[in-house]
Amino acid sequence: MAGKAVDLVTGATIFDSLEEALADENVVIGTSSIRERVTRQRLYSPREIARLVHEYACSQRVAIVFGSEKRGLSDEHLARCQYLVTIPAHPAYPVLNLAQAVMIIAYEIYNYSGQDLNPHMVLATHREREEMFRHMERTLVRIGFLSSSNPGHIMDSVRRFLGRADLTPRDIRILRGILSQMEWFAEEGHKLDPESVRKP
Repeated sequence: MAGKAVDLVTGATIFDSLEEALADENVVIGTSSIRERVTRQRLYSPREIARLVHEYACSQRVAIVFGSEKRGLSDEHLARCQYLVTIPAHPAYPVLNLAQAVMIIAYEIYNYSGQDLNPHMVLATHREREEMFRHMERTLVRIGFLSSSNPGHIMDSVRRFLGRADLTPRDIRILRGILSQMEWFAEEGHKLDPESVRKP
């Protein structure tokens, strides 16, 4: 189940006790479901704890402790933790599978750094968009979709919904290529043999 992280599994250190495992840690975070006996201590959500982890991890060793699925962490274990984190869940099903709980908290910690999912994405410039809109208006008037006397009536709506799209220069080129083909067909299409443009 570890996929490409087999080295993390095989290289994990195994301790005989929690005390031994936490001996060199500076900050300890315990995981718990919402239970009466821990309500006196503030419970953090995974997203909230992710911020604390990032703040501390810059200069401190941080440990996150998970309990077993059946019993969770005991009061003795929780007493060793400076912070407690809980994953909000339906009251009727408050306990998650251990692997799922680890994944959710690990995801929030990893995601807190704000990973750029599109690091190489460059959006089209205002000039490129405006040139495309002028090209589009000219073409749509030519094929009769827009009224030549009042093209802005519909064109303003087209601008709005395309303006909400994160268009890249490549997107602009594709759209303008379509428009150019439409212009060519409006000019030359009547000269073609109908059989040559009929879909198979």
